[in-house]
Amino acid sequence: MATNDSSTLDWHKCEKYFQCATMTLPIDYQDASIGTFDMAVIRFRDANQHDRLGSLVVNPGGPGVSGIEYALNAQYVIDPDVLDRYDIVGFDPRGIGKSSPIH
Repeated sequence: MATNDSSTLDWHKCEKYFQCATMTLPIDYQDASIGTFDMAVIRFRDANQHDRLGSLVVNPGGPGVSGIEYALNAQYVIDPDVLDRYDIVGFDPRGIGKSSPIH
């Protein structure tokens, strides 16, 4: 199975208090020759990074549901104590929201 060798993303400021990035991923990890797609990722970083415990990746399920929209609304659906200690990361699955479709 092929893997993405990049362990960092090029985060940039987007939306108020959020950072965005794009990951280029293979359509099929078993056959990389098929091509790639871009997956949009967003994160809310806790302002108090020295007390940070890690990151939580949120995925509201679906199919067809935007994880970016879910992360943008984290303050309404995630306990404030969790938001104080973890960065919240959301993504749009392929073909949803800001991620590219597969042709």
